[in-house]
Amino acid sequence: MNPETISWEEVKSLQRRNRELEALNTIAATVSASLELDNLLDAALSQTLELTGFDAGGVYLLDAQTLTLRTYRGPTREHAHLNKQISLENQALARIVLADTPTHFSEVNESAACGGPRLITGVSRERGQTTQGRPRQTVPLTSLLPEPHADVQAVTFIPLRAKGKTVGLMSISTTRSKPTLSALNIDTLAAIGNQIGIAIENARLYEAERQAHQTATTLRQTLTAVTSTLELDEVLSLVLEQLVHVVAYDSAAVMLLADNGFDVLLAKGQLGKEKRQHTAVPFTKRKAAWRVTQERKPLVLPDVYQAAEWTAVEKMRYIRSWVGVPLVIRDEVIGVLTVDKTEPNYYDEHHVELLQAFANQVTLAIENARLYETIRRELAERTTLYEVARAMGSTLDLNTILETVLDEAIRATGAERGYLVFRDEETGDMVPCVARNLDQATIAGDDFQVSRTIVERVATSGKPILTVNAKEDPRFARQPSVITYGLRSILCVPLLGKGQTIGTLYLDNRLKTGQFSQRDLDLLTAIASQAATVIENAMLYERLKQTNWQLAQKMEEVNRAYEQLQATQAQLIRAEKQAAVVELAGATAHELNQPLTVLQGLATLLTNEVEENSRLWHDLQAIREATMRAAEIVRRLGRITSYETKPYVG
Repeated sequence: MNPETISWEEVKSLQRRNRELEALNTIAATVSASLELDNLLDAALSQTLELTGFDAGGVYLLDAQTLTLRTYRGPTREHAHLNKQISLENQALARIVLADTPTHFSEVNESAACGGPRLITGVSRERGQTTQGRPRQTVPLTSLLPEPHADVQAVTFIPLRAKGKTVGLMSISTTRSKPTLSALNIDTLAAIGNQIGIAIENARLYEAERQAHQTATTLRQTLTAVTSTLELDEVLSLVLEQLVHVVAYDSAAVMLLADNGFDVLLAKGQLGKEKRQHTAVPFTKRKAAWRVTQERKPLVLPDVYQAAEWTAVEKMRYIRSWVGVPLVIRDEVIGVLTVDKTEPNYYDEHHVELLQAFANQVTLAIENARLYETIRRELAERTTLYEVARAMGSTLDLNTILETVLDEAIRATGAERGYLVFRDEETGDMVPCVARNLDQATIAGDDFQVSRTIVERVATSGKPILTVNAKEDPRFARQPSVITYGLRSILCVPLLGKGQTIGTLYLDNRLKTGQFSQRDLDLLTAIASQAATVIENAMLYERLKQTNWQLAQKMEEVNRAYEQLQATQAQLIRAEKQAAVVELAGATAHELNQPLTVLQGLATLLTNEVEENSRLWHDLQAIREATMRAAEIVRRLGRITSYETKPYVG
């Protein structure tokens, strides 16, 4: 082309084209400089405003049929009304957003009705063509501008497109009268919109990939945490710490179903504070969570102020959006995991999917902890029974056996105090034989502050009694001992001997309600069953020792009498004195015959019941031999007297 033939118009066109290409390159460089979506949008908007000379603008992202404002620049203030949402139900607005090319409005007027809404009235300008002959469009101003005000003179809407679809909208406006877009034509603005749209799509892909990687990493770390410890509180704390990295929340809670309410295992609040204690909350104060457990599916409340399921609680007034997912173990709903935010409309289905993945980790942790607790409890129970059996097999001392049984029962159940109570054969009263506390110390004998009603009822009926709160239990609430001593948790089981109750094993806790469970009752019943026979045998052994001592005393008397008889026989001259001595010996022999018979019978009976060659068996054999020697002495006495007696033992 000959330079001399180039017209001034062509020069201006080339210059304008160069500026357009430079603008495109500038925008392309700007949007390609970052993959962080908010930074990208902010930079693209600032650059577009600078290139066009417009005063203010905002960038909306399109999701389904809703535009959401993500960034804003203007003369009055920055970032006004972020997250403002606009529905595309308005057809005129939908045409602008979904158009292939930008739309420019250069005529902005007041509504005919005084005080009515601001309106934008104008025509679309496609691919640089004039607006003549184009149909007019009228749309509410407040629906289009991020921050509408009375001085706006013109507005341009640039669809942000990628892969043939609209992903957002850039709205730019100016307060200059009779603005012009001579610097940039519609084609260039469309190209800018496409550049930004592609950048948005890339940023979203990057964010999705980053989020997926973050989620996978977090879930992996959570799984590691879940499998690294069996302490439930520690695991739940770690899970909630990891959860916030993929599902942001202001507070979160793990709640399990309980009687008439939820048991809050762990709650993490706005300031990161944790509450680890088990807190009971009635269903009426957590109706949304209750609905999750009943419908067995997640529930999202975009704005709790508008939700019928929400129960207003003063300490939770900060919550605006809320989501809960069920905790399910083997097709059984056991509780709910909840998170919330202070802003409305925060959570969507993607958050629900992520939250459900973490809920699965929570249920795994709970199941592992429950299994561990079951195994630990079973091991503790077996250890307790073993220790009781070992202690009872290592001694025949009754007091040692009773203290061991009581100490192990208190340790295994967490009782505050324990008593072994037996009936006094003379008075018929139930009397404590051994009393111990949690420190394995003996309780003073005058401190028998128990429910005598429960002790007597168990001893009489032979059936155990368990009450989680005696003060509220209609069976015992009015009993003087329960009121006077402030008794709460009580567990009492009978000691059943050979067909009869020989005593009771009584445990209580005056400080806590619900201390004992059915499992504690089963364990205590097993301990009592194991101990009853040993205690009964030990009692018989104590009686046998007492009888043996009495027999030894009698034997000493017999020996002294025999020696006296022999001396008297040698010295006595007259038959009358000899007869008197003989009569005395006969009477003594008769007196000894009955206790020897009883002693021989008891020794024989116990020998048949104990294990052969055991320590007790050998002791019993020694007693039998002693009674046989005593019987021989009695027989010898019988030979020298005519005193009428029953047949002697042996």
